Amino acid sequence: MDVDRPQQVLRLRRTIPYDGESDVVRRARRFLEKLRLVRMKQDSCPGTGHFAAGRAAVDGVIRLGFSGTIEVIYGNDEDSLRNMPLCYEQFERGGVDVVGPAGNRVRVEYVCLRDVHRLGLMDALRATQQFFQNRGRAMLGVYGASDGYGAEDDGLPWNSPAADLNTRFAIVLQPFAWNQVRMVEDAATDYREQILEKSLASYIIDVPDPVAQLPPYQRNEPQVARAFQTFVTANGGTVDATVLRTVAAALSQAVCGRCHLMPVYGLHANYPGEWTLNTLVRAVHALRKRGAIEGPVVIFNIRGNYELDLESRRWSTPLAANGARTAEEITEPLDRILVVRSPGLPTALFQQLASRATLPMLLEGANTTNLCLQLGVPFLAVSNNASIPTLDEDGARGHVALRSLTEFLWGKQRATDEQVEELADVIRDSITPETELFKYFFRLHQLVRAPEGDQLAFALAKLDEHLGRRGEHLPDVAPLVPVQQAVASPEVLTLRLRPREPSDSVVYTCPSCRTFGRVSPGTCPRCGARLTATG
Repeated sequence: MDVDRPQQVLRLRRTIPYDGESDVVRRARRFLEKLRLVRMKQDSCPGTGHFAAGRAAVDGVIRLGFSGTIEVIYGNDEDSLRNMPLCYEQFERGGVDVVGPAGNRVRVEYVCLRDVHRLGLMDALRATQQFFQNRGRAMLGVYGASDGYGAEDDGLPWNSPAADLNTRFAIVLQPFAWNQVRMVEDAATDYREQILEKSLASYIIDVPDPVAQLPPYQRNEPQVARAFQTFVTANGGTVDATVLRTVAAALSQAVCGRCHLMPVYGLHANYPGEWTLNTLVRAVHALRKRGAIEGPVVIFNIRGNYELDLESRRWSTPLAANGARTAEEITEPLDRILVVRSPGLPTALFQQLASRATLPMLLEGANTTNLCLQLGVPFLAVSNNASIPTLDEDGARGHVALRSLTEFLWGKQRATDEQVEELADVIRDSITPETELFKYFFRLHQLVRAPEGDQLAFALAKLDEHLGRRGEHLPDVAPLVPVQQAVASPEVLTLRLRPREPSDSVVYTCPSCRTFGRVSPGTCPRCGARLTATG
């Protein structure tokens, strides 16, 4: 049915800012400023998990002020060739020039380690070793995620990450709360140390905010829609233009308060997702019947392999992201549930959808959990694993409720009506202040945004401390002149700039001539009508 469009209410993000001046960060910067080459090994996997972690490691090195070249070493196996373009800009061009937040200039080179996946284990190890020897020695090697060095409960591995990459120093990191070893190593001095055992430390992620970059008097619906369309087009890579229009429509409508947005990711990872979607649709329908949420709801199913079943279609409308009219369907003022099935999206667009969720995001993996916690976005998990961190604090034990949902959310069979009501209660509580679940998500957001929550900075600071204990200093290198003002182009990308905090200024709009401006309440200087605040 048609609904009256409510007065525009912009939903502005309120992410806890990252402390870039902590002692840990200063030590990390001090170590990186003496380097001009960082070698990053990108491990493969069927999904985007290891690739997203590798990309986060690259972003972290840039965010911490490194200037020089980052080699991203990847394989040409099927999984890598499918997922690398989703996680790394301009992959098809072999590299990209980046300007970091401090004006630091970085060249990210994509270097292919060919055909190793076709070899037996020992032959693959020898071929990999020969590959890195031929590339010459580098000072620092980084693994954004790796299963090759054992579980953290097993202690330090027998093999050397630094020797494997032909570097002096090595850092092995992992996705959020994963149980594989994290460590630092200096091969020249036989220093090896396991770090961050059983820790929630992970990758710091700052997602650009196109709305915050608009001046306050331009934060109206047409300008917001234009800002998101510009951002999506600039970061869409090789994604079909129709899909990009759909993504931009979902983002702008959610931000302008025209719909609720619930991103879904992970149903491609061997889950019978048709029952999961069925359960979500029924729970959202139950909340709408209660009056707990109002207005249209867009469930944005990224990389989902499943169509809606007949029961779900009673309460919702299925759409394809590449449908010719899908963007228009999202913007139409109809009070309904839309389930949009989307292909895989580049990192920048995926993160934007997560950052604009107004209902908890459904997820499967540890990297997506970390993204939600970094953004302060509540989530639902389909698996009872590291994606649901334990938080034993009075009044914030939300993990208990989330783990209970995994008994049916992973979709092995149709959920009962009682289970659907349980899910509806959790969705409601996750967005309702003062509930235990809301406090759980907020407390985790505080923990991961603290300086000690940055695993990359922590590892680099450990190496800096190690050199300090030895009284050793890395050789000086020629400085690179920072870029004073980053100019985005196909060749130079501004990567992961910290979003500016939204202004608290009040904007007024004239109801007659629609003039916007930062002026005091009163009469419009253009037509004389009385001005009203828009927020």
